[in-house]
Amino acid sequence: MIRNYIKTAWRNLLRNKSYAAINIVGLAIGIAACLLIFLIVQYETSFDKFHSKRDQIYRVMTVFHTPDGVFPSSGSPLPLSEGLRIDFPQLKEVSAIMMNDGSHYSVEDGNKTGAVKKFKEDLAYYAEPQFFEIFDFKWLAGNKKNALSEPNAVVLTRDEADKFFGDWHVAMGKIIKYENKRDLKVTGILENTPVNTDFPIKLVISWITMVGKGGDLNGNARDWVSTFGDNNCYIVLPSNIAVSKFNADLKVFVKKHKPADYNKDALQLQALSDMHYNTQVGVYGGHPFSKQLIDVISLIGMFLLIIACVNFINLATAQAVNRSKEVGIRKVLGSNRNQLVLQFISETLIITLFAVASAVCIAEAALPFLNNLLEIKLSNTFIADPILLLFLFGVIVCVTLFSGFYPAMVLSGFNPIEALKIRSKRASRAAFHSGGCWWWLSFVLHNSW
Repeated sequence: MIRNYIKTAWRNLLRNKSYAAINIVGLAIGIAACLLIFLIVQYETSFDKFHSKRDQIYRVMTVFHTPDGVFPSSGSPLPLSEGLRIDFPQLKEVSAIMMNDGSHYSVEDGNKTGAVKKFKEDLAYYAEPQFFEIFDFKWLAGNKKNALSEPNAVVLTRDEADKFFGDWHVAMGKIIKYENKRDLKVTGILENTPVNTDFPIKLVISWITMVGKGGDLNGNARDWVSTFGDNNCYIVLPSNIAVSKFNADLKVFVKKHKPADYNKDALQLQALSDMHYNTQVGVYGGHPFSKQLIDVISLIGMFLLIIACVNFINLATAQAVNRSKEVGIRKVLGSNRNQLVLQFISETLIITLFAVASAVCIAEAALPFLNNLLEIKLSNTFIADPILLLFLFGVIVCVTLFSGFYPAMVLSGFNPIEALKIRSKRASRAAFHSGGCWWWLSFVLHNSW
């Protein structure tokens, strides 16, 4: 029975090719727009969710109180992480990380004797060893617990190691010269960081290299007054400690370590789950995305899909009179209303399937332009994502029912006698107009002759 519905629906669409094409194009554009918005929302809401301790990870922010207002900042003093470890022994994992963008590196070219390859890296950082205990980045070589424990140690990502040495497999133990004054030893290789993280790491130098003897910021290692905007401090808060309680303890901590003139500056926890959506405080990725904006574009996507469905309903309803004879004949031959509804729903399903297939092609073609426009990294292999396939299945079901139900009820509701009368009246009017034209033409020709 279902096969018969599908076959009949297909034949009807072939007989009305222009009607089918208009509907497919209209639905495809609406679904493609909705699909692209879904991909953006899915991408923006997936940031840093792959860390196993994500629900317990917090960034320690500095909140400045000035005459002009209150201004939160991701920056912190250099000795903050060490101070937290000493004053709060219940914190098992505390780490500082500081961006070192624009730094220069060089390595000897293994293919040319005496030649040197030079590189500039903006996604470089200083970090304490505990950083990789807090965050789950995959290691290809080296030990995450001690790879950054010694001075002049550096960890590279796979692509960065390939860039420096041609093959990451041979990078371990090699020497990289930093700013022509320090030799850094490669002690670890990371897998390339995912695109959905606010820690776009390429290269990490051990923290002690910066604050230790001879380090660039050795003089600031005990400076509690200066706040470095690129210096972030992260902790794993034990589940038995409330955020509000710890924030209260941080007030006492500030009074202990900061001079009286700076006691107005507060330290406050910010959850990892809030970082990507808080546009007031920066992230290393540089592209926070507010939850309000996610809600707005989600509504826009739904609205575009509804408009496409309403357009389909209008076109299908407008076709009702043209199909009145078909409905009348089917009812005279014994079809009931439920069978007719299923027949017209089958036609809508076929149109929707073609529209969804076209929408996927449109979305895939538009992805590079969207990535450049929004400076994001949506993958063109999205069609393999099970969540997306579930979304497309939901779109097919919803669009088919929403767009097909009303026209199906209108068409199947025709009285067979009235339906045939409507068709015969239209045919009579057409014949009258056609006959009238021929009579007038013959009258004119006869008189002219």
